[in-house]
Amino acid sequence: MAGLKSLAKDTAIYGLSSIVGRFLNYLLVPIYAAAMSAASGGYGVVTEVYAWTALLMVILTYGMETTFFRFVNKETENSERVYSTVLFMVGSTSLIFAALCMLFLHPVAGMMGYDDHPWYVGMMALVIAMDAFQCIPFAYLRYKKRPIRFAALKLLFILLNITLNLVYYVVMKGSDVFYAFFFNLICTVFKNFQLICSKVIFTVFNSIEQKVAIICSVFNLRTVLIC
Repeated sequence: MAGLKSLAKDTAIYGLSSIVGRFLNYLLVPIYAAAMSAASGGYGVVTEVYAWTALLMVILTYGMETTFFRFVNKETENSERVYSTVLFMVGSTSLIFAALCMLFLHPVAGMMGYDDHPWYVGMMALVIAMDAFQCIPFAYLRYKKRPIRFAALKLLFILLNITLNLVYYVVMKGSDVFYAFFFNLICTVFKNFQLICSKVIFTVFNSIEQKVAIICSVFNLRTVLIC
C-alpha cells in the first residue's frame, strides 16, 4: 500500500510539473507575437527553429532514455555503470553534433535561409546538444525517485526563461528575435550548471579517468565556442 501511495505521489509530481511547464511555456507565444511585428517575420523564425529543435532532439537521444530504464532495472546490471555508459554515449554524440554545427555554421544557416543571422542556428544547436545530454541525468533522477528535484530543476529553467523574456520584450519593449534564442541558451547552461551542482552528472563517475574525459569534453566544447 505504501508503495502505491509513493507511486501515485511521484506520478502526480512528474505529471503536474510537465503540465505546469507546458502552460508556462505557452505564455511566451503572446509575448513573442506582440513584440515581434508581422512584417519582420520574427515569430515565424522562432516557430521554425523550434520545430527543428523537436525533430533533432529525437535524433540526438536516439532512444537511449528508454534503453537506460530497460537495463538499469535489471538485477544483473550495475545501475551506476549503466548510467555512466548511457550518459557518456549521449554526451559524446551531442558534443560531436555541437562541434559540427559550429564548424559548418554558415553553410547550415544559409541552407535554412538565415545567412544574415547564423547565430540563430548556432545558439539553438548548442541548446539542442545540451538538452539531449540533460535527458539522461533527468532520467536518472526519475530512476532514483527524486521527483521534487526533477520538477524543481525543470520549472526553474522555465521560470527563468519566461522572466528574462518578460523583462526584455515587455518591460524594455524589445523586439529582436536574437534574444529569444539567447535567453534559451543562458537558461539551458544554467540548468546544466544546476545538474552539476546537485551531483547528478558526476556522482557516478568513480574513476579519475572518466571524470577527466567528461571535463575534457566540456573544455573542447568551450574551445569550439571561442573559435
